[in-house]
Amino acid sequence: MRYETVALGGSTAASLDCYVLDPHLSSTECVRRPAMLILPGGAYLKQAHREGEPVAARFLGMGYSAFILRYSTYVTDVTDDGKPVADPLSHYPVQVIEAMRAMQWLHDHAEELWIDETRIYVLGFSAGAHILCSMCERFDDKVLTGQLEVSAESSILPAAQLLAYPMVSASVLLKKAESAEMHDMLMQAIMGKADPTEEEIARLDLVKGARPEMPPTFIWQTAQDTTVDPLETLDLAHALLKLGVPCEMHLYGEGPHGMGLADRTCCMHEELIDERVATWVGLADSWLKKLDR
Repeated sequence: MRYETVALGGSTAASLDCYVLDPHLSSTECVRRPAMLILPGGAYLKQAHREGEPVAARFLGMGYSAFILRYSTYVTDVTDDGKPVADPLSHYPVQVIEAMRAMQWLHDHAEELWIDETRIYVLGFSAGAHILCSMCERFDDKVLTGQLEVSAESSILPAAQLLAYPMVSASVLLKKAESAEMHDMLMQAIMGKADPTEEEIARLDLVKGARPEMPPTFIWQTAQDTTVDPLETLDLAHALLKLGVPCEMHLYGEGPHGMGLADRTCCMHEELIDERVATWVGLADSWLKKLDR
């Protein structure tokens, strides 16, 4: 396996952690692998560790080369007395542009990495899912693509998107803020301002932005999730199906937000471990394989 971290360029410090499988099946045979671009969640404030490397390792074991996008987050460090150090320029849609740049990089380097360009998939958790789904909705947005070195809409859309307990809008997350200070921080992290307009808030709503050109979509969530609303996720699935976008959704009855793989490879707390929820990985893999037929 080849491992490296590459800078994506542009005006931010976004990078890709690349885990590339050896293409050799034998001394005489090679195979082009599917690629999985992974975006951990973290409310646009940070990135959740359990939704990064452990997930990449799991998909590596199933035959995918895996790439974790280290996109810009609002909190960049913490002082000795526990106060966050913030980057006021790291807010939506900066991360969407970084995801577009990552997709272009994967296409540009597909030949040397033995990636099958027809099977470049994306997987996002929570805010990471919001970034990826936004990218699939705004892949031809000239305001965003105009900030890329090369505008190539065909290299931005993935073959399929996998959304794990996606942040569909900012409404529930903001309502759950434990204090006015946290609310303001989330507003700055997501919107870049304390008083966004209704139009700016609406632009973040994935249901309102859904369109028929979006790729096949796999979604999973739990009914007990109180950080992102499962009813909003059902609305998203309904909107995609209504538009004719192939969509498969799995709603598990129990479990909190942020379960990741839902097993002991990435979770310390028992509430995050559930063997039924952990089946989502195999279901996603079989769903992707069925798309290839």
